[in-house]
Amino acid sequence: MRSSKEPPSRTAPAEGPSLLAGLPSGTELRDATVRFYDAVELVAKAADAVPGRKNLVLFSRGFGDLSGIARWQPDPRYYPDMVKALNGSNVAVYAIDIHPNPTSSRHVLADSLSQLANDTAGRYYSVFTNFETPLKQVARETNGYYLLTFTPSAGKGFQKVTVELKNPEFKVRARRGFEAAAG
Repeated sequence: MRSSKEPPSRTAPAEGPSLLAGLPSGTELRDATVRFYDAVELVAKAADAVPGRKNLVLFSRGFGDLSGIARWQPDPRYYPDMVKALNGSNVAVYAIDIHPNPTSSRHVLADSLSQLANDTAGRYYSVFTNFETPLKQVARETNGYYLLTFTPSAGKGFQKVTVELKNPEFKVRARRGFEAAAG
């Protein structure tokens, strides 16, 4: 519950879907988001209460650590849980690379943004002249879509999902599958 001393912008609305209602405030928020992975996972979990597909537009230069050969690799301690939380809450990440020279061979964290967008059925934007371009593309892509759900068969582990269409004019953007829990 939020204190009445907090500014109105930090208080949850009385009714309706709210991302803010699922987030801690003040020092609790700071303490819960020590790493980038924690922050994104917390936003994903807060978004779970909002029905339907959600889009997270992420402006970033990239995140994470580099391997011994200066290539980005997902951190196995945090990345899988972050992606699981995003997919479990039906959040697609649209990553907009803000690196001043995204085509530079020294921009090794670009892979982190591309991978995150791919793993959540979002999209990665790296080369554009102004932010209006990728934002318009996100709006156009998410303007009209169908959200399909199904009840999976019993099993555990990674379950592959394939979506096929009869109308070739439609495009499919879907996750490759999901991680099924036991039971």
